[in-house]
Amino acid sequence: MIILSFVEGDAGMELQEYEERPTNRQREKVIEQLKSNFAHDIIDVHEYEHRLDIATNTRNNTELMNLVKDLEPVKIVDNPAITSTNVNINTGRVRDSQTFLTLFSGITRKGKWSPARNSRVFCAFGGTDLDFREAKFPLGTTTVSILCLFGGVDIIVPPEVRVECNGFAIFGGFDDQCGDSSEPDAPVLKINGFAAFGGVDVKEKKRR
Repeated sequence: MIILSFVEGDAGMELQEYEERPTNRQREKVIEQLKSNFAHDIIDVHEYEHRLDIATNTRNNTELMNLVKDLEPVKIVDNPAITSTNVNINTGRVRDSQTFLTLFSGITRKGKWSPARNSRVFCAFGGTDLDFREAKFPLGTTTVSILCLFGGVDIIVPPEVRVECNGFAIFGGFDDQCGDSSEPDAPVLKINGFAAFGGVDVKEKKRR
């Protein structure tokens, strides 16, 4: 919307026009539409983060509205931190990758933490525990790749998350005890890996 106003200048009253700044509610609606389109794989992660950065910082209403002009009018979630499946979602910037390295020691991640879109776990003569029950999942799919040698990796996920587990073991075990989430919008956690003389255990537990 173009606003016309009169301002006092050297030559008297002058007509000035300027672009109306977006309201907080307009900005929130655009950001929610970007999140929803990304969650439905309509835009990729790089395009999502680029548009999200503009939506967060622009002071131009037209520029804000143009960010979603070519996107699908998908359903917008009222609370940006929670999906319809009640899973915590990371609505800010998401790391592309992270690595958990365990050598003759142990690593535990639990409580409120933000996993990267792609995590690599290397465990040798030690243990790695990843508890996703209170984690803030990235929108879309989260992938965990595991290499376990003479050690153990334990992964706990809430029942609202859909788990896709693919792995095999030699002189060890790769155990998936998770059911399939019936929620159509459930986040997806892909777990791929290999265990030798060790084990990978994926369990489903409700939040405390």
